[in-house]
Amino acid sequence: MLKKPATLKDIAALAGVSATAVSLALNNQPGIGGKKREQILKIASELEYRPNFLARSMVGKRSNTIGLLINNISDPFYAAMVQNAEESARKNGLSLIVCNVNDNDKLEKYYIDVLISQRVEGIIISSVRHNSPHIEKLVKDGFPFVLAGRRIYDREIEDRINIVVLDNFTAGYQAFTHLYRLGHDRIAILTGSMSSSTNIERTNGALKAAEDHGLNVDKGLVIECGNSKERAFDAAADLLKGGKAPTAIFAEDDNMALSAREAIISQGYGIPEDIALLGFDNIYVGALSGIDLSTVREKRYAIAEQSVSLLLEAIKNRDKDSVHKHFVLETDLVIRKSCGFHLQGYVR
Repeated sequence: MLKKPATLKDIAALAGVSATAVSLALNNQPGIGGKKREQILKIASELEYRPNFLARSMVGKRSNTIGLLINNISDPFYAAMVQNAEESARKNGLSLIVCNVNDNDKLEKYYIDVLISQRVEGIIISSVRHNSPHIEKLVKDGFPFVLAGRRIYDREIEDRINIVVLDNFTAGYQAFTHLYRLGHDRIAILTGSMSSSTNIERTNGALKAAEDHGLNVDKGLVIECGNSKERAFDAAADLLKGGKAPTAIFAEDDNMALSAREAIISQGYGIPEDIALLGFDNIYVGALSGIDLSTVREKRYAIAEQSVSLLLEAIKNRDKDSVHKHFVLETDLVIRKSCGFHLQGYVR
């Protein structure tokens, strides 16, 4: 059950002062004593009070600015998302402020508060964890935002949010099935951060494919690498040192796949002759000659464009009880040489 947002009157009642005094304290204005100011600020923090930015925007000028929270600007996937979102925002007369969250809940909350204080008209959030504690507050406050690429697992709240995501379960299922049909039974999965709905669903899809094809995937073949290139390299290297090395690796993003590639080559294995390799994201490096990384391609531009479109709609209807929309975008396989399809095609 969503709680009602705290108001100036709520804080005033608990502090034993007027709403005007609370406003002075919260806005760091003179006219109220130091101890009483501290008491008011403490109560406001405990109640998770946030200024009524919607009411303020009704009497102020539009900022024509939106925010975008991303997880890692150095990741080519997010870099492309920023470029696509900026282009789409510009076409609609908006400027874009980008904040790099680095998979940190506290930093995510900090940037949400900063963006709101800067009077952005809405926020696209592509960094959210599946159990993020910050989203409920935005829902309660009625602030316009869209979840892009990731979702949260709270049905009551999710039904009140605009969301644009990939069909990650099906993508994971198809990726694993592709390797299985190439003749592989021992397939390792290098997962991204399992705090992200994206990687949870890709992993669940891959494991469901294994089940449907009658394969028992050893627990040691499913390794969480947190979307880290270093951890993916170490994981792949460790897999190859054992007596039962996998014959194929599915990495849940291309950065991890490229790191796994380095580990495979460094230990004298051939790709795909000894080990088939499949990534996810279709970043430009993977397509370079000599790398030829097979991967899953998502509609990156569509994610950004649809997210901006939904956000504009949410901004326009923010004082109305509008229907929230969920868009699930399809992916497709990009078959290059690293998976070995060119050697013999499907064998089952």
